[in-house]
Amino acid sequence: MSSLQNAIRIDDDEDEDDSVVDLTNGNHTQKLKHDESFSNSKKYPLKSCQSNAIIPFQLYDTKMSIASSRSAPRHESTKQYFRTLRQTIGFDFPPGSSPKKREFQYLIICNYCIDIHYFLQETLPEILSFKRVVVFYGDAGLDNGREGMDRWREMLRGSGNTVEFVRLVPSDPPRSTTNPLDIKIPCECNFWNFDNYSQANILLLCYRCLDVEPFLIIEKDGVHHTKMFLVGYDEKQQRANNSGLGCSQSMIRVVVHTANLMQQDIEWKSQGLYSQDFPLKSENIDVVSSSMQKLQQTQTDQPLAAAAKKRGWPFEDEDPQQFEEDLVTYIESYRYSTRQSWCTSQQYTPGGIYSQSTLTDKDMSLVNLIRQYDYSSAYAVLIPSVPGKHSVSRADNFGYLKLRKAIRETLCSHCRHRGPTKVRNANNKPSAQQTRFPIICQFSSMGSLSSKWLNDFISAIDAHGSNDVQAKDKKSGISLENKVRIVWPTVEEIRNSIEGYRGGGSVPATSKNVNKDFLLPLYHRWSTRGVSESAGIHKNADPLGTSKVVPHIKTFVQLSQPANDDPTVIEWLCLTSHNLSKAAWGEIQNSTGFNSKVLFIRHWELGVFLSPGTLAKHVIGTNGDCKCCCIRLRPYTRSIVSGDPIHEDVKEDIVDITVPLPYDVINPVKYSDTDVPWTIDGGGKLLQDEFGIVGGFEMHSS
Repeated sequence: MSSLQNAIRIDDDEDEDDSVVDLTNGNHTQKLKHDESFSNSKKYPLKSCQSNAIIPFQLYDTKMSIASSRSAPRHESTKQYFRTLRQTIGFDFPPGSSPKKREFQYLIICNYCIDIHYFLQETLPEILSFKRVVVFYGDAGLDNGREGMDRWREMLRGSGNTVEFVRLVPSDPPRSTTNPLDIKIPCECNFWNFDNYSQANILLLCYRCLDVEPFLIIEKDGVHHTKMFLVGYDEKQQRANNSGLGCSQSMIRVVVHTANLMQQDIEWKSQGLYSQDFPLKSENIDVVSSSMQKLQQTQTDQPLAAAAKKRGWPFEDEDPQQFEEDLVTYIESYRYSTRQSWCTSQQYTPGGIYSQSTLTDKDMSLVNLIRQYDYSSAYAVLIPSVPGKHSVSRADNFGYLKLRKAIRETLCSHCRHRGPTKVRNANNKPSAQQTRFPIICQFSSMGSLSSKWLNDFISAIDAHGSNDVQAKDKKSGISLENKVRIVWPTVEEIRNSIEGYRGGGSVPATSKNVNKDFLLPLYHRWSTRGVSESAGIHKNADPLGTSKVVPHIKTFVQLSQPANDDPTVIEWLCLTSHNLSKAAWGEIQNSTGFNSKVLFIRHWELGVFLSPGTLAKHVIGTNGDCKCCCIRLRPYTRSIVSGDPIHEDVKEDIVDITVPLPYDVINPVKYSDTDVPWTIDGGGKLLQDEFGIVGGFEMHSS
């Protein structure tokens, strides 16, 4: 049985509660009822957006200020879209959910920068009870790296639990302890050219703020930039007759997010997170345990090149699961082959825990551990980047070619071929001109871009374009300004943030990258300027109360409008660690060694792709129509007068899924003549922020 039935429920029963389905709260019995309604010819009676809404991703809950331990005040309608780090891991439960008894087993951490004191001792001390913790990282933190690692190991001494730290640096020698790749990513140690500040002062700012990703000082270095958790736990449930504990089911929680594990990132920045739980594969786990030795004799860990040839280990009859394959292929790039037990030994006692669904305590590799679970309920597509030169003919597993592939495969032919909406004239007749839906690019750092690369990137991921690997419409007359909008904070927005200029350390782009002529017309503000009814701005001005929180979230979005009278909806969305750079997404290059073009990527990155098709790709509607045509992804909007959410054009045969984007994605405000894009080294930073800092430098001793 597919575990899709363990994930989401959109029920048409009038007696059911109209509650929000939170896919991170452990309610694994909720499901999308597709096996009956979707397989016959009857029209599926879907509820409106006010009923059983799915939350495809959430935001980290930020504080009122950097001096406060209290969460920022939220309108009642928005609280469901925010999660603390403790809730994300699974220690705490969101309000309104049913608490479960959990026993945590293992934790895989993939991140760039980690403040171990904050992460372990101040926020998540329960992690010491995990049997296994493995940390893949790019930089251990600026204040307590090695010391923090040693302290963590010392705290585990004598417990039988372990923590292992694996640093990943693709610019180190290949096949070394820090670079598992077959090649070395070239590192050109050229410091930025600062016009206004010395290199020493910039470095001082970076270290003082503890908020900048310092690899960006070296412009063409490769890094491990992924942000992900894999959390293994057993969920225990009561027997029906309350006679002791009942079944115990092993689960894995996959969290793909955008935050470094530091207080500044988790509590003071706007960050996004996708989280979904998956059960063990449905085969009897005792059979797996008893035959593990035999399987190990016939099955070996698959090398990266062969990842797509074998699916569903250790079950020969498993259907292919793309989410599993993408996750395995990405993890295999680490070449972490340690075999170990990932959970405590299960004790079975009469009248106590009984289960056929708990993870074996036999030794296995990380890849084999991942393959124990059933990911068929996944409602997202993983978008990974792995450093290296990947032949274009086989490179659609990584970078922007993987995003292109997800768009092509998950948008149904009806959606893709309907094209942009026709603009109608005064006589309500279609105009010759078509409305284009620009791709919204919102991120927190920018590489050294060229107009050609940006054209290639946008053309490849345009849902209604040709999806060419490289742009071919040089004479089409369509300017970049009509293809893409960049949401990027201004100097004023950084200065007025809850952190002041210090928050700008997490948006570490340079003037020479930001102030290129072809980019300047593309910029739009993070927040709305001058909210007022008289100006015609009546909704979505600050939809989730995040306008004063510096953005570290990265989102790439394309909008659409199925018909002229329909509301604008989200065609697809990517929440990711990727910034807008060649290093993250990849660049097509010629390569004599491959005798073909290659996609050259410098970073490890990971994101998730969402669309109506990923949320209901197994659903077939009336007359064979794809059920994604009955699902609309819509950004959260609310009135600035009442603060209430706005639900427009509610239809009984449409499921509206609200997406909590922390900025106005439908009508982002274009830069005015007085707006200056934020750069870490640029001018315009003349006014003092509320902390007495001008341009990132303190005016007095602290």
